[in-house]
Amino acid sequence: AAAAAAAASSSSSSSKIAADTCRFPCGPLMQPEHCNALGQPVGFPMPGWSPPPALPAPVRLDGTLHAELRPLDPELHAAPLFAALAPEDFEGLPRGPFTDAASLGEWLRTLNDQPGRRCVFAVAVAGRDAPEGLAMLAGALPDKGTVNVGAVFGAGMRRTAASTEALHRVVRLAFDLGYRRVAWRSTASNMVSAAAAQRLGFRLEAVHRQHAIKGGMLEDRVILSLTDAQWPAVCAAHSAWLGSPAAGTLGPATAAALARSPGAVAAADAAPSASPPRPPAPVPEGWAPPPPPPPA
Repeated sequence: AAAAAAAASSSSSSSKIAADTCRFPCGPLMQPEHCNALGQPVGFPMPGWSPPPALPAPVRLDGTLHAELRPLDPELHAAPLFAALAPEDFEGLPRGPFTDAASLGEWLRTLNDQPGRRCVFAVAVAGRDAPEGLAMLAGALPDKGTVNVGAVFGAGMRRTAASTEALHRVVRLAFDLGYRRVAWRSTASNMVSAAAAQRLGFRLEAVHRQHAIKGGMLEDRVILSLTDAQWPAVCAAHSAWLGSPAAGTLGPATAAALARSPGAVAAADAAPSASPPRPPAPVPEGWAPPPPPPPA
């Protein structure tokens, strides 16, 4: 009995030590501020928090300096988006590339079929009529306060102040609505996407190994996130850069300057870098999805 009690005490102490010292690539584990009736850490209280509303229908977002965000209209926007987006721009997306504007329009219509859970904008460079990309909030879970951000931009918008501002505006919309976590997901082979997220202040959370199969290749998934605690400083860094003369086409120097801005991922605050995600691996020959489990 004494040995069992000692083992239980050791196990309890170990769990508390782990909770105090465990670190992930995104930073220190959140410290629990209360325990359950068994003395186990279960998180921390959130006094006054209430779930945010479902995502609203998109409206034109005015007051931007570099980009114009308009509600996605598949009938109006399919042709200019097809002209702006090259086949390689669809890497990492569930659909595409597309052979013509009509097939792209069919996919765009599916993006508008989840009101309340998805809010999609066509994005144009300020002063231009034709949209050259998409930015969206998707997969909203108001009861958990979480939502995903996604985007695809043509070559004329990538690494520009317009694409940076478009993403800033949709992330800001999520936090203004009361969401407490915004996630960015990409395939591990799409390192450009993960690098863009980190440049905007998102932090690496996890790599889901062998998460999906696309085009006969196994793909890992990378997940990065921003939280409401981090957002005020990140938002200030975005706003300062977007309003500065440096907000032209992003090059290595200006990208590095933004990464060093207050609230962005700083070397002093970042955990040791994780190993780079693996490239996709071929699916073993003869592999097939496992059968569904038998009925209970």
